[in-house]
This record gives sequence, C-alpha cells and structure tokens, in this order.
Amino acid sequence: LTGDTAAAAEILLESCRALHAEHRWFHLATQAAELAGLLVTLGRDAEADEWCALSERFASEQDVSAQLWRRLSRARILLREGNPSSARRLVAEARSLSESTDSLNAQAAVHRVAAELDGPEQLEAAFDLYMQKGNVAAAALLRAE
Repeated sequence: LTGDTAAAAEILLESCRALHAEHRWFHLATQAAELAGLLVTLGRDAEADEWCALSERFASEQDVSAQLWRRLSRARILLREGNPSSARRLVAEARSLSESTDSLNAQAAVHRVAAELDGPEQLEAAFDLYMQKGNVAAAALLRAE
C-alpha cells in the first residue's frame, strides 16, 4: 500500500467501522485519528472532520498515540478551514507529546504536518527521523511527494 493513500484509507475505514460496531473505543480513537489524516490528504475534509471528532470523543487523556494523532489530524483540518493559528497550537501540542516518547515515526509525522504551516525545511527533519528509525519506505514516500 506504500504510496496508495486511497487504498490505505479504505482499509482503515473498514477497520474503524468494525471497531465502532464492536464498541472498541480505545483502538478506535487512534485509528479514527489516523483515518482522518488520510482523508484530509484525499481532500475528503467533511469525512475527516467526522472521524476526527469521533477520535476526540473517545481518546483517553493517557493515550498518547490517540492524543497525538487527533491533534495532527485536527490541525490539518483547521488549516484547510483557514485557521492557521489554531492549527499551529495543535501542532505544538502534538510536538510536545511526540517528544515525550521514543517514537521517531510520530516525531516525523509532527514535522510533516508542521511543514504545511512552516515550509519544506520541516520535511527535511521528518526525512532525517525516518532514516534514523530505518523507515526507508516512509522516507522514500516523503521524497516522492
């Protein structure tokens, strides 16, 4: 699925629907936020907003992954809606969360979203983090964008 955002979104959508039907809120919170990010990339902003709201509803304050991804997805939605100051605040919160972990992929994701606000130098930081992690696929995808 590398590079096929639409296919990845459809698989994640199926998973989120199943988690919702099964009332598995903990896992849904993170996956719904990740799905929202993919939907923003695809220009499906209304759907992205709905899934992000669902994530915001069910994300536990202690669930760092859900909190980080919901902030990144909401920031992208806000940016598309013309609200860069609120988007910037959420990216800063996501950065703080990512730095409290050892997840280089999460830290790279923050830089990718920050690039939408601050420019391409953030993409270099994301690339470096992906390479440090050994995530060659994500690094290659980033270069191809």
